Amino acid sequence: MKSKSDVKKRRESFTPAQTIPEVISFRLSEDEAADLAERASEEGRSPHQMAHDLVLKSLEMTGGAEPLGEKLESLQRQMLELREELSLVAEVLLANAGKVTPAEASQWADQNIKPR
Repeated sequence: MKSKSDVKKRRESFTPAQTIPEVISFRLSEDEAADLAERASEEGRSPHQMAHDLVLKSLEMTGGAEPLGEKLESLQRQMLELREELSLVAEVLLANAGKVTPAEASQWADQNIKPR
């Protein structure tokens, strides 16, 4: 058994960089705990380590960035804008190639490229 002086010396020897990490706990339902244990087992890890890694991964994904839903909306807007631009390029190329009239090129682009 350690003496009080040993414990005191150890406590005094800690520097701020050596602080003990905070413990965070939470409860899971039986089904959630079983799912976590199954996933952890598949990867050869403990449920504790799996939960730890999932929390850290979640923090990395959302840390300081816009929420995932906003990112998806932004990507969708960008995709629609690109399709509009691609449609215009296709119209110009088809009409300038002389294979179809500008009206036919526009109709083809509307039916095949422009977002609906």
